[in-house]
Parts: sequence; C-alpha cells; structure tokens
Amino acid sequence: MDVEGLDPVRIMAAFRAHGVRTVVVGGMAALAHGSVTPTDDVDIAVADDDDNLDRLALALQQIGARPVTDDASGGSGSGPRESFATLGGRLDCIMLSVAVFDPMYERGSEIHVGHGVSARVASIADLADLKRRSGDLGASVRIAAFSGEADDIVTRVPEIDPSDDGEAPGTGMTDKVWRALEGVDRFLTNLVDR
Repeated sequence: MDVEGLDPVRIMAAFRAHGVRTVVVGGMAALAHGSVTPTDDVDIAVADDDDNLDRLALALQQIGARPVTDDASGGSGSGPRESFATLGGRLDCIMLSVAVFDPMYERGSEIHVGHGVSARVASIADLADLKRRSGDLGASVRIAAFSGEADDIVTRVPEIDPSDDGEAPGTGMTDKVWRALEGVDRFLTNLVDR
C-alpha cells in the first residue's frame, strides 16, 4: 500500500514498541485479507483497559498524534472512536471493552507489515461485524464477498421492481425492500456466526 503520507509500518511499530494491545481493522485489515480497495488511513481496535490506554498514550506521543475532529469520527457503532493525524498518516482508534476486544484478538492473525514489524489483523467475520454494527451493510457484504467467505452462505435476495405500485398489501415496494434487507441481515448474521 503506497499512499502518499500514509506509513502504517511507522504507526504499528510505535504500538509494538510500547506494548499496546491492538487489532488492525478497516481498510488495512481488508487489504491484508486480499482486498484491492485502497485506503487512506489506519483503523485499529484498542482494548480499553487503563494499562493499555496508558501505553497507547505513549505510542501516540511517539508518532506525533494530534486529535482530529470531523463528522466521520463520532463513533463506529462498535465503541467510541478517536481520530488522529500522525507522522504516519491518519489513524482511527476504536476503543473496545476487554470483553469484546479479547475474543477479536484471539480470532485475528499476526501478519508481517514490513521492516520487521508485525501486527494483529482482525478476522474477516470480525471486520464484517464491525461494519455491520456501524451501519455500513454494503461494506460488510463486500468484505465477505472479496474474501470468498460469502460463497457458501449467501442466500438469494429477492429482486426489487421499482415500478411496483404496491397495490396489494405485502407486495409493495416498501415490503420488498424490507424483505431484501432481511436477507442481507440473515447473510451477515450467518457470516458472523460461522
């Protein structure tokens, strides 16, 4: 990944140097699982216990982190999110309780990110679940689709005919949209439960 101003190795090296318990999520994790969709930031999940947050503060100081406030940093649906501009580029930290973080960490895998630095990367199911909880169902489905995880659990979503005027109850456009969304929800639930 060669995005001008983005140096994920520098960011992850600071976390490793300070012993911060993190899991890479978002676009970088998707890239690690084979996505070709570019990203312009590093998203991490962080265990929110006091010792880990103290180590996070030291790592953020090392990479010159400055808080960024914008509409996109209000929250992920998964936990509070803080955004930073760093010497390694944009960084979004999702704070998760230890009860949520630890199982995600266990399901993740360790990958080499460069220059002798490794990072824990969330599983496909956890990435899809985070996107689902944030309300981004489209991204959740795309994550499952590019990984091949969706092949054996996709159920056919009914076609929606926009010309349907909804004359008979239960057959209108609104009902068809809800049925389609229920199909997506079943698909995502099956993916997470695998």
